[in-house]
Amino acid sequence: LFLLGEQLPLTDKDGRLDAFSRGRATAEQALELDPDSGEALLFFGANLGRYNTTHGVLKMMFGLDDFEDAVLSAIAKKSDYRIFGFATMGDSHNAMGQFYRLVPDSGFVRMLLGVRGDIEKANMHNRASLEYQPDRGDYLKELGVSLLCTGDRNDDPKATAEGIDLLNRAIRSNEWAYDTPEIDRQHMRSLIQNPAHACGYSRDNYEPESDLTGIRAAE
Repeated sequence: LFLLGEQLPLTDKDGRLDAFSRGRATAEQALELDPDSGEALLFFGANLGRYNTTHGVLKMMFGLDDFEDAVLSAIAKKSDYRIFGFATMGDSHNAMGQFYRLVPDSGFVRMLLGVRGDIEKANMHNRASLEYQPDRGDYLKELGVSLLCTGDRNDDPKATAEGIDLLNRAIRSNEWAYDTPEIDRQHMRSLIQNPAHACGYSRDNYEPESDLTGIRAAE
């Protein structure tokens, strides 16, 4: 059901919400049968997170602590199950990389929602995901995005250059866990030209500024 939701067009919001809602319910049933299942913990968190991000910015703010607990618990189980291009450990680290980039790094947010963003944690988890599948496009993409965010936030040209290099590698990659990488390639080309968009980038809600086809070299 999670894969079904990911394969649906971004414009099919109702269909995606339905798939992620049913996926979360199925993961909850699996956790009742096996509370220590790393895969069930990951897909509970993944469906919860994708449901909320698909719903919109306000909905994203709820359930963040449940998402963090579930996916960090999946990582702690160290279950490296792989199927159809997915890998439990790599996907769990990838999910936490996105999480720590998108959640604001704020003590007020921590007090209000129980979670806090951290771009260095994002980079750490994204690098860890590549230890499992070093050429996978979505892993390369997310590390590239978090490094662009690091470069923009910390005025760090070295991080920006590494981020651009990784996004170029992701654009060229043919290893993707889902069948719609052209959306990601379009987004990455725009992000290379607009690194300031990286910290708040979300695949569901991003609107590229142009249909760029060139690949900017890392400077």
